[in-house]
Amino acid sequence: QLIPDSSFEDNNILWDANAFNNADSFNKRSKHWKSPTDGTPDLFSFDYIKNGHLKLPIIYEYSLDSTYQIIKKDTLFLNPTFGNSLVGFFIRSAEKTGVNYKYYKEYIQTKLKDSIKINHKYKLNFNIQKFKFSGFSVYEYIDIPLGFYFSEKIITNRINNNCYLNPNCTSFKENYIPQLEFDNFSPSDQNNLKWESINKSFKLTKGYNYLTIGVFKSDQYILNNYNSNKLISSNFFLDDISLIELPCIV
Repeated sequence: QLIPDSSFEDNNILWDANAFNNADSFNKRSKHWKSPTDGTPDLFSFDYIKNGHLKLPIIYEYSLDSTYQIIKKDTLFLNPTFGNSLVGFFIRSAEKTGVNYKYYKEYIQTKLKDSIKINHKYKLNFNIQKFKFSGFSVYEYIDIPLGFYFSEKIITNRINNNCYLNPNCTSFKENYIPQLEFDNFSPSDQNNLKWESINKSFKLTKGYNYLTIGVFKSDQYILNNYNSNKLISSNFFLDDISLIELPCIV
């Protein structure tokens, strides 16, 4: 297993007041996973209870009224697939410039236990939940590809810890192209909180030390391929990510 903390269990602290407000908070809490930009991925855990409430993703049971506004009816929690913790992050419309939108993006990054070897075969497996409604009725769900980018060195764009509301601080300046991308997930709603398990075998032509996960599609790609005159959102929850080297059979 090349992922050092596959299910986000090895954490320094369980919670702090800025847990959802800056990247440094996530980076201090998680020992092995970091936010490489000023985006703010979220670490959820059974291990922390405040005012009687578990710090797990809250999924509202809902219906839509005649104007397509969400009516919240009940509250459910998304449980981890393994252990006590899971991670969440999103891409979401941020600001409109002229007729174009810019987008907030969040990523998670880890250093692999061992380097990816050239032309060796590996198997990636992860559990994912995507929700069709973000909880913000003005946003329209999109099924945008989730990328897994392997790199020799750390990739980063940290500008200012208070810059998480600026889309220029939450994306990478370089156009990184992930070696693996996944889409066509089964979006869930309050009637189906089952995790979807994804796996893929692959080989790479270079050696790599780091893995970064998130949406790597450019703003222009999103504008060209989705309804650009609407606010859009795509929410990801991940757990139990494994990356193993497969035996070479000659």
